[in-house]
Amino acid sequence: LIDDAVIAGIEELRTILVPSSSGSWVPLDAIADFEFTRSPGGISRIDQQTSRTLRIRVDPSRNMADIERDVTARLANLALPAGYRMTTEGFIARQTEELDNAALMLGLGLLLMYLIMGALFESFTLPVPILLTVFLAAFGVIWTLWLWQTGLDQVVMFGAILLLGIVVNNAIVLVAQVNALRLDGMPRDEALLSAARSRFRPIIMTAATTVVGMLPMALGGERLM
Repeated sequence: LIDDAVIAGIEELRTILVPSSSGSWVPLDAIADFEFTRSPGGISRIDQQTSRTLRIRVDPSRNMADIERDVTARLANLALPAGYRMTTEGFIARQTEELDNAALMLGLGLLLMYLIMGALFESFTLPVPILLTVFLAAFGVIWTLWLWQTGLDQVVMFGAILLLGIVVNNAIVLVAQVNALRLDGMPRDEALLSAARSRFRPIIMTAATTVVGMLPMALGGERLM
């Protein structure tokens, strides 16, 4: 239904006098047609381009990587008029940006770890076997994601950064003990075996403490968010 005040306003609009080409004044309805039609309540712009936001509801049990893949596939098959285009914004765009930031933090973390360990051990070669343990951690992340059918998202990246710190810390504990035994004159193989036996318990306790402490968040993530 149309409000009477709106109709009155339109009737007044029809009688507005405007100048014609001959110099006389004529009512607006003499040179224009009036009709009711739908129009947007506002105009929004992104990067100086007129935009329209479409929001979708998704299954909360699905991960965002699968949702982004489905949305991208639908958009690729959608024929749009000339001059129109569609992009993924909102949560998906923020997720992509956060993944890029997490990957950058991961790379910077590895670089800083290498520099700190190089200064700590006064060697540029000893940090190399420690950093190689990162690939073992990455292997565990990959098969765990495959086992749980979980896509890569920002939560996984932050968990990988946390795992990186744990793995490198454990490797430092082991390599430092091997290095100390080697300085005491113990042969390499014997030093490796002795350090593994003496540092096995603290390494397992450190890893187990972290794993058990993170289990509530890992198993009840939907309720905690």
